[in-house]
Amino acid sequence: MATNEEPPSWAETWGTGGTGDRDAAKTDTTHEDKKKHNSKGTLANVKSATLTGLSKVKVVAVLGAQKVKNGTFTGINWVREKYQKKDSATTGHK
Repeated sequence: MATNEEPPSWAETWGTGGTGDRDAAKTDTTHEDKKKHNSKGTLANVKSATLTGLSKVKVVAVLGAQKVKNGTFTGINWVREKYQKKDSATTGHK
């Protein structure tokens, strides 16, 4: 009963992680899959953090623009009032 197949090596029979260990090959691909999964998870975390940060920046920018608009409006009204007081003072003395 001679076969062309070689008997399993010592590492295949008794060892783990040996050259012929079939489970080691499965473990390596699982490790690679975990790496890919973790990088996708990390990318998703970065994406959500970026979107959150951009939302905050947008809110701050809108509030800043409103403050500038209100300050400009107040300044223009102040100048207009001063001009009207000056104009009414010169008109009243004639």
